Amino acid sequence: MDMPAIRESIEKTTRALTEHPEKARSKSAPLTARRVGGLRFEVKGGGGELVFTDMPAMMGGEGSAPNPGWLIRAALAAWGDAHSPVACALRIPPAISTEVEIVR
Repeated sequence: MDMPAIRESIEKTTRALTEHPEKARSKSAPLTARRVGGLRFEVKGGGGELVFTDMPAMMGGEGSAPNPGWLIRAALAAWGDAHSPVACALRIPPAISTEVEIVR
């Protein structure tokens, strides 16, 4: 997809959400995380998405996959870059908060 098409897609979405802000709430299926060994986790999405996370060796993991904090920053940077006409640089303070529901 070229930049003009990306821009038009973003503008169309912005118009739709401005007219119907209630549609901005995500209705995505929940993710499930399962520890597969040590500090390595398998995370599955409702649409078949799959990603693994692991902590670095210095934190008790094996470093076999990106750590969860890195994946959060990568997702936000990719989202920001896709919504900006220029490259996105993301700096997050160490302490951020989000809502997470733990279902057992």
